[in-house]
This record gives sequence, C-alpha cells and structure tokens, in this order.
Amino acid sequence: MIIVQMMLHNLRTRQSEIENLRETIAQHRSALAPQSPRYDALRVQTTPDNRTEAAIIQLQAEKDRLERLEAFQSHDAELVRRNLANIGNRAYRDVIMLFYLTRKPSPYKGLTLPLKWSDVAARMGYSTSHCKRLHRQAVDALTFIFKA
Repeated sequence: MIIVQMMLHNLRTRQSEIENLRETIAQHRSALAPQSPRYDALRVQTTPDNRTEAAIIQLQAEKDRLERLEAFQSHDAELVRRNLANIGNRAYRDVIMLFYLTRKPSPYKGLTLPLKWSDVAARMGYSTSHCKRLHRQAVDALTFIFKA
C-alpha cells in the first residue's frame, strides 16, 4: 500500500517539478540571448562576464533532468491509468484521476496547480470528507490490483 501511495504522491508533485524546471530552462535560454553593450566611463563592455559556456552546460544538464522526469511521469501515469481501468467502481477511478492526474490553471505564467480536496469534491458532487474516504478505499483497491 505504501508503494502505491508513494507512486501516486510522486505523480502529483513531479508535475510541479517539471513545470518549474521548464521555467528555469526558459530563463537560462534568455540569459544566452545576446545582450546590448554596456557603457562605462572607462570602457565599452558587451557582457559583464563570459558566462555563456557555463549557462550552456547548465542548460544541457537541466534539459537532461527534464527528459528523465518527463519519462518517469509518463511511465507512472500510464501505469496508474492502466490499473485504474481494472477498478470497477467509477468513483474510485474519478477520485484518483482528479486528485493525482488533473491540474488547474495557475495565475502565474501559465503554470498549473494540483486540485485541492475541495476542488475534487466540487467536481464529483460529494463532500470533502466523503472524497477522502473514497480515496482511501481507492488506494486500497489499487494496491490490491498492483499485487495481483
């Protein structure tokens, strides 16, 4: 049961990490863009320091990390979706899909946020406490399917 809970939790949190990493990569790319000359009293300087090589190395490392995270996310999400299809109770499937795999738009730069329990409850038409109860039962059912 703990392994299934950890995988579900990772699904929920990894997507935020992926989005933050994409934002960091975009910032590094903008740092690589040519800069305008800076005029000092003593000299004209095109860039404050030559950080291009370091930025390129860091950008490539972050791209590699992003690829690994996206591969893990895709694999785990597909595994959960495939096993959810074997659960007969639609409410169990819905609560897992909404809480772990569905996200809502964020007001910050097009990022997304995971749904809160109140959002899940509103979409399902149940109370928050009933959704949490369904969640516990769904995780138990999913654990049973993973063991089979």
